[in-house]
Amino acid sequence: MLPTLVNGLFTTFLLGLFGSLGHCVGMCGPVSILLTRPARAARLPSHRLALWMALLHVGRLTTYALLGAAVTLLGHLFARLVAFLSTCVAPGSPSPPGAEGHDVALFRYAQGGIALVLAAVFLYMALATLGKVPPVETLVGNLTSRWGQAVRAMTHPATGRSPWRPLALGLVWGMLPCGLVYSALLIASTAGSPWQGGLVMLAFGVGTVPATVATGWIGTRGGVTLRQGARTLAALLILLFGVQMALRGLAAWGLVGHFRVGPFMLW
Repeated sequence: MLPTLVNGLFTTFLLGLFGSLGHCVGMCGPVSILLTRPARAARLPSHRLALWMALLHVGRLTTYALLGAAVTLLGHLFARLVAFLSTCVAPGSPSPPGAEGHDVALFRYAQGGIALVLAAVFLYMALATLGKVPPVETLVGNLTSRWGQAVRAMTHPATGRSPWRPLALGLVWGMLPCGLVYSALLIASTAGSPWQGGLVMLAFGVGTVPATVATGWIGTRGGVTLRQGARTLAALLILLFGVQMALRGLAAWGLVGHFRVGPFMLW
């Protein structure tokens, strides 16, 4: 279980690190400016503005961790539902020694199908990251518009001066519809437990911090080449994880063998 967790942490951290360079610079740059509007309107000194930004990111990463735990929990509940339904569909009689029962076989088949569906989603995410297909954000445009309206209302300079305001705004920031976040959530959904899913998403969030903090620098000095290279690396990571999920699904169906490297089971 630990090797699987390490694999997920490493993958989502790199996804956040490289993906944010190519994706968050354009998307989260205006969002960062919007979320600091109350602080700029209040003309906060530099140290208090830095604290405001820190609380924004603490809130954003907290939302990511909670979402990671939630999707992992839902994944486990779905797997248990499939297992329950498989016993209802094929209650079967006791299997002979060494033979796999019908219920277990059906459960493995369902697991394989889910893995292949996730692999297809990862392929779409990778192509969207490269700009070959419409980005996921365009598919949820109405949701993004409503998110923007809510945040603009929350960041109006006249809407309160609570010291916890930047933390609340950060929590809302984490719910911004984003294809990169959805890719990380898919990876988190394969974690061994909800707390591990939360850690996987936290690693993703930590990976995005450098780009979101230095958005201005990257946007003005990073150059198109740097951002395009980072976008390509992020797409490659998503694609590789999709290939891993596809092989995991095929292995569950018995079409290919499982593959291990030391304690790590790649599929």
